Amino acid sequence: MTILGGIGFTAPWLLLALFALPILWLILRAVPPAPIRRRFPGVALLLGLKDAETVSDRTPWCCCACGQSWRLFWASQVRC
Repeated sequence: MTILGGIGFTAPWLLLALFALPILWLILRAVPPAPIRRRFPGVALLLGLKDAETVSDRTPWCCCACGQSWRLFWASQVRC
């Protein structure tokens, strides 16, 4: 205890900080830091790519009409 006695008499705030370190360590261990969000490196390779063919967002009207007529035909054939 003679080693800590010299610190206690010459710098009492240092002794208080020394006793507060385990409490601070427990607090920091209980609340982990927020995760670092990083972009996946493969995304950078995909940013410069262009599509060779374009894809329509809508179905052509002829395909819709054909499907609807097919459904109406089979609906008339079903007997309950």
